[in-house]
Order: sequence, then structure tokens, then C-alpha cells
Amino acid sequence: MSSSSNASAKDAESENQKQRYDTVDEELQVQANVVSLDYLYLEMVSPPFQDCLETMKILSEIKPQDSQPTLPSASFEVPRCCRRSVGIENKTRRQPQSSSQLSANHIIELAAASFVHSKISHTFASTLSGLSADDARDVQLVLSLLKCAEKVCSEQYDCAGNLLEVHSKLRLNQMNVIQRLVYHFNQALCERIERKTGRFKHVLHSSPHDSSIAKISDIAAVYQKLPLNQVIQFTGIHSVADHVSRSRKVNIVDLNICCGTQMMILIQNLAERSDHPIERVRITVVAASSDHSIEEAGFRLKFLAESLNLYFSFHVVSLEYVLNHQENALDLDPEETVVVHASFALRHMITDPNRLEALMKFIRSINPSLMIMIEAEANVNSPIFVTRFVEALFFYGANFEYLEDCLDSEGERSCLEIGFFGPAIRNIVAAEGKERKFRIVGINVWRKFFERFGMVETELSTLSISHANLVLERFDCGDSGTHSMNGKCLVVNWKDTPMCSLSAWKFQEI
Repeated sequence: MSSSSNASAKDAESENQKQRYDTVDEELQVQANVVSLDYLYLEMVSPPFQDCLETMKILSEIKPQDSQPTLPSASFEVPRCCRRSVGIENKTRRQPQSSSQLSANHIIELAAASFVHSKISHTFASTLSGLSADDARDVQLVLSLLKCAEKVCSEQYDCAGNLLEVHSKLRLNQMNVIQRLVYHFNQALCERIERKTGRFKHVLHSSPHDSSIAKISDIAAVYQKLPLNQVIQFTGIHSVADHVSRSRKVNIVDLNICCGTQMMILIQNLAERSDHPIERVRITVVAASSDHSIEEAGFRLKFLAESLNLYFSFHVVSLEYVLNHQENALDLDPEETVVVHASFALRHMITDPNRLEALMKFIRSINPSLMIMIEAEANVNSPIFVTRFVEALFFYGANFEYLEDCLDSEGERSCLEIGFFGPAIRNIVAAEGKERKFRIVGINVWRKFFERFGMVETELSTLSISHANLVLERFDCGDSGTHSMNGKCLVVNWKDTPMCSLSAWKFQEI
């Protein structure tokens, strides 16, 4: 086939794809025009929407001649009040990479502003003018998703279903970040409706979640390509190493060891000490169930310790045993310095407050000299559906873009989106009560919770904070990554959206 024929075929395919998106856009616009909107739930919606509402009310009172017509820069100021905030202090910011496209959360902010504007004036916000065709299309797509969520919240399933059917026509392998994000939230809304009415079974059964997807053989290797994961995990381990720098015997109680990468770094650090040689290192894993990956992690850690001539032992204790036996669950040595390492572990117990409280009592009973907690930094736990939906949309919008920016392999990105983020989004949106297992709360919520157990937050070492800077500088895609201090807690952000937090805790002397 000649080069001109190839070019013609590509042009034809490009035109066909454009026509498909144009058809979807037209259908979205028609459906959006027939969806009636009300103000009632805005009193209980998340602060970003409330802030936008107040801003739009002020703008609606400005006379036309007083308004600033410059677009798009002036129009972007309205939705910036939607930004997530965590009381950031001493912010370390690096210059973002230049890009002609808006960030995912900027798109969501514009859609949120348009959504609120439509409630006030019953028209689409003029802030959409001046955008590129791609950005305008994405804003419109998110706007229609927000309207779907509103209708699902008020149990107007037929009205929401019309929009959801349109979203389902998009092909996952041809989507950009926003379109993939909307697709997954669309699937979640479909599942919520299906649980109530039995509708959308055909959509859910054709979901890529149920099809065979590429498996990542070495998930640890993938996470090594993600700068924020490296910053938060390595900084946490360096905080532990700094804390036990003079200890001869160390026992790390790990509540979520995963593949053990962090503990390997700690073992190497301890083995290289010369001023205060280490005599023994124990790692005690508290696990909800027996897992082959934990055994593999233990094998790798033992092999590493032997190669470094380090006296080392590895133990696994069941969570049920720990909760039932409390202070007698572990065979502790009075000469050991005990440190609890809780990396993305505690949030899995939010659905069962009694078990979480029992775990905290156990932690207090072993009297660790330090507890390191790493958790996602968001508030995706509201009992109010729309609030939870909006917060999840912002949080996962940043996460989808994070993967897009940092992973060159489409297979790796797709596997994480479909295998990890997709199920989480569906559970957050579709499930209620104890069935809603994926719950995320921010550092301020954890602070209130830990106060009940006599825990106080302690400063992270200056050296560990410096290490966070060094890790960020190693990555080409780290220009969009920043870190900041929320009190004594380290927060890592992607394009100004908080992603994870690292905090250190001690128990008050009784």
C-alpha cells in the first residue's frame, strides 16, 4: 500500500473518531438540556461546591460593564476556589512542566463552576468559552457526569440513565485522562443504579473490569517509577532509621508490609551503621490473612540480612490473634526499641470501628517508641453520597493524571487504573454501609481519632524532609510533585492536589 493510501486511511480513521466524539457531545448536550436542576442539596455538598456557589453569586451581581472579559485566564479564577486544601504551610513548589492542556482537576473545577452557574442562571457558564476544543469537550463530559450524580442522589434513575448510556458508548482504549476518569465513575453510577433497579446489567457485564487484563509481574518495579510513592515511603523509612539510630535491638511491627521494599531499605541502613552497631533486627508482620507475598517478602529480607551479616528474624502474626490477645500477642524483649509502621493499613478498618479501636489498644499495649503512619490524604468517607462523589472525583482525577504523567507503559497504567482505581471508585460510589470498604480520611480526622488513645504527633526529622527533596529531584516527571507541611505532617501533592501524608506519633507518658 502506498504512503498516500496510508495517510488517507489514517485521515479517515481520525475523521471517524472525531465524528464518534461529536455524536456523543451532541447527545450529552441534548440530555443536559432536559435535566431539571434544583438547589436543595447544595447545602450539604462538599466545600468546593459551596465555595463556587458563593463566588458565582457575587459574580452574578456584577454588572456586565464591570466584568473582566479576558478569556480564558480570568475565567479560570472562578473555579480555583474548588482546590483541595489541607492547611498547607511552608510549601515547597517546583515549576510545573509546560503544557498546552489543562490539568485533570482544573477541568473538574471548570465543570463544577459551570454546574453551579447553571443552578443560578439555568444556563451554561460563559467560562467555557476560550477553551480548546478538547478541553471544552472534557469539561462538558464532567459536567454531564455531575448532573448524573445529582439525579442518582435524588433517585431519578431514568433521567440519570439517559446520560449514563451516552457515556457507555465511549471506548476505554481510545480515551484521554478525563474520559477514562468519567468512564470509571460512569460505571460506578451504573452499578449503583443496578443495585437499586436491576438496570445496566448489560453495561456492567461488558466492563473491562470483568475481562482479562494484563497483569504486572513486578508491582514493586512499577511503584519505583512513581515519584510521590517513593517520596512518602522512603521518607517514612528514613524517619524510622533516624529514630532507632542508637538502638542495639530493634523490632519493627509492620501492619502492611506488601512486598517489603521499605524494610529492605531499613535493613541496609541499619547494617551500615558504624557508630552504634546494631545487634538484632526483628520484623513482626501483623496480617489479616496468610499471604504468599508476605512469605516471599520475608524470604527476600532474610536473604538480604544474611548477605549483610545482620542478625535478623521475621515473624508473621494474625490480626485476629493480636486483637484477641492484646499485650500478650507478641513476645517482646524489654531491651528492644519497638516501632510500629502503618503504611496504608488503618483505613481498611474504618468500616469496623470496634476492630480499629481494638488494634489501637493493642498498639498502645506494646508501648512503641514511635508509630509511623502513611495514608492517602483525602476525605472520601462522607455518608452523603454527592459529597463523597465529588471528593472522590477530585482525588482520583489527580491520581489518573499522576499515572498518565509518570508511566510510559500503557499496560502498566491501565493495569493500575483498571485493577486498583476502578474497583475502589465503584465501591465508593455504588456501595453504602459496611459494604463500602474503600474509605479515605485526611490527617485532621486521624488526629482527632488518635487523641482518644493518648497519642501525640511528633516532628519528622530535618534529614528525612531533606530526603523528600532529593527523591523528587531524581524523577523527570517530578516537576509536578510538591511537598508541604500540615503542622508536623508531611503532605505530598500532585499539581496542587494532596495525595498522601506521612506523620509520626508517640504515646503520652501515663
